[in-house]
Amino acid sequence: MPSLTFVHTADLHLDSPFKGVTAENAPHVSERLRRATFEVFEEIVALCIRERADFLLVAGDVYDGADRSLYAQMRFRDGLARLAEHGIHAFVVHGNHDPLSGWASHIEWPSTVTVFGNTVETVPFQRDGQTVAEITGVSYREANEGRNLARLFTRNAGDGASLRPSIGTAPFRVGLLHCNVGSDTGHAAYAPCELSDLINADIDYWALGHVHRNGVLATTPTVVYPGNPQGRSIRETGPRGCYVVRVDDAGHVTPRFHPVDAVRWTVVDIAIDDLDGMGALDTRTFARLDEALTRAEGRAVVCRLRFTGRGSLARELRRNDAVADIVSRCRERCSRRDPFLWVEKVEIDCRDDIDRTAALARPDLVGAVLRLAQTYREGDLAPLDSPLAELYENKKFKRYLSRPDPAELQQRIDEAALLCADLLEGSP
Repeated sequence: MPSLTFVHTADLHLDSPFKGVTAENAPHVSERLRRATFEVFEEIVALCIRERADFLLVAGDVYDGADRSLYAQMRFRDGLARLAEHGIHAFVVHGNHDPLSGWASHIEWPSTVTVFGNTVETVPFQRDGQTVAEITGVSYREANEGRNLARLFTRNAGDGASLRPSIGTAPFRVGLLHCNVGSDTGHAAYAPCELSDLINADIDYWALGHVHRNGVLATTPTVVYPGNPQGRSIRETGPRGCYVVRVDDAGHVTPRFHPVDAVRWTVVDIAIDDLDGMGALDTRTFARLDEALTRAEGRAVVCRLRFTGRGSLARELRRNDAVADIVSRCRERCSRRDPFLWVEKVEIDCRDDIDRTAALARPDLVGAVLRLAQTYREGDLAPLDSPLAELYENKKFKRYLSRPDPAELQQRIDEAALLCADLLEGSP
């Protein structure tokens, strides 16, 4: 079969605000955040051109709301028109954020663009008069799509045998769908399906959307979530992007993740355990922020600072004005950089130091808790085996928990004992 190259993206959420971020006193930050989703889409268009893609797949949630802005619609049209100038086609479906029932302007799309309706349809992609791929897709009519749409992609013979051809035969079949695969994605169950529904369908590559984490769920056929290309809250940290997918003339599929985010979200943890003053903490804080900018590889950064550990600084950090002062200082020093770093929030997750030797000798409940933890820390974990076994074998919990090794368990016991001591003493 002829080789193919295409780009797979989803969940553009054009014109979406950044959640939990206010930058009234830094208009350049506000403006950059407002433009971020559009900059990312422009980068995806440029990526298609650089990679000489045959087509772009957009698997739903192009816009952030059903009543999409005219500005967002025109920017999307302009990007697809630029692709058309380079002979690159685009195939688009709509999802729960931008269902077909939402308001939309009447826009004339380039002839190279296919926007799928609310019934499953197959459209050929031709090169030099030959059909080298078929794209099957469906858009949501309403936001609350509860049907298993994946099953509509399966074409079965009368005896129930699949009509899916052997790999490496033309045309290459693509399924374009906004859906929730499985029950543990952390996203609403729109168009819910199981991985088996996708594997059994007449599809070679599933271009999915809806889940905002990237990943390859299967390789035969290839099932891919690209995630959203621009994180919009602290729940969406780390690199965000799309997939460049190459199919060779033997039908082998190679998806490659390509980061395209304009602004990267991250959490910066700063331990206070070995610090002896606010000056040392200030130095460590800005060193960690510099590292966050370096890891972002030229992107702007929105970060959450989280102070952790145990030490004498914990009490000072809990002063009424401490958090506000830290936020102001970080923003003053980092928001004017290019690229900028904006501290979205500071969390205090640290505790006062404790004189463990004195506390162990106490005759009260605090001493009893610490002495029990010391017994476990010295290696006698046998009394925990039975209750922990019940927890790790429980059907509801075992999918989320893995049994820790002895060293990890001892560390957790120690942390739990110190937390108990803090709570018994009335410390936050």
